[in-house]
Amino acid sequence: MEISELNFTTIFNVLDPAGQLMNTHKNKLISKMEVLTLSEKTHLLRPDKICKDIYFVLDGFIMYYEQTGKQKQHINFFQANEFIIGTPSLVTPGTTNAGLFCQNKAIVMHINFHAWMSICEEEPFITELMNTYNVKQVLKNLNRNRILMKGKIKNRLHTFNKEYPGVINFVSQKYLGDLMGVTEQAISKAKSRMS
Repeated sequence: MEISELNFTTIFNVLDPAGQLMNTHKNKLISKMEVLTLSEKTHLLRPDKICKDIYFVLDGFIMYYEQTGKQKQHINFFQANEFIIGTPSLVTPGTTNAGLFCQNKAIVMHINFHAWMSICEEEPFITELMNTYNVKQVLKNLNRNRILMKGKIKNRLHTFNKEYPGVINFVSQKYLGDLMGVTEQAISKAKSRMS
């Protein structure tokens, strides 16, 4: 599937909100980008595989988790207009213990990590833009986590559901409990009151 001009505009608005990136470098990135359409319950990346790409979510949600043995620990969610970068095998050689899972349908753009780095060597400003983006995302996640640790559980679930619509319906209550510092039973009770 080809990426539409609107998708490119979205990607560069997220990466370069001030519009400082030159068209020549945008075009080089565009020439290396491809789109994947993911069906329900599909892995974008499985644990024990090597991650070779950077992803940008165009539509849907992608769940990031880490697996040790048979134990899965849900770490984060990525939604439309967010980059997925920095899975362990991108930054260290070898396979990863990370998984990227699509519960419902999703569309993502991907670009090979080495192609990305090659373009970044020609235009270091792209690295600066991505570093700025990553810092914003870390702060956003810290703020979200801080908010999810305070107040009534029902209100915390509403906050989470507002940011990630529908996700509470397919992640485990244990994950939600861990995220909010409460028991699975408390999550179950609060979810039943939301219905």
